[in-house]
Amino acid sequence: MAYYHGLLPCSMIQLTFLFNAEFEDHAERDYAQLVQEHPEWEEQVVNNEVVHTYGEFRTWAEVFRRIGLDERDHMNDSLIFCSKPDCIVRYEGMPIAH
Repeated sequence: MAYYHGLLPCSMIQLTFLFNAEFEDHAERDYAQLVQEHPEWEEQVVNNEVVHTYGEFRTWAEVFRRIGLDERDHMNDSLIFCSKPDCIVRYEGMPIAH
């Protein structure tokens, strides 16, 4: 009985991280769609000091693409924590920890 008692919390944690990975995947796609729906952002220059503390971006499209990649990083972290590292979605310039 003790074996099953210890297994349930472990399984729940993994399921929680899997749910989070799915949520983050959805968020990344929403940001990509948002950029696609606003082609004018490709030319709108970022003049915002708060945004520049987040990174160096020339346009608002770049800002929202980066936010989408942050969501992918969160998804990848969750995939590692739920024991699914083979499901990680890699991209050029991604953090080394993945």
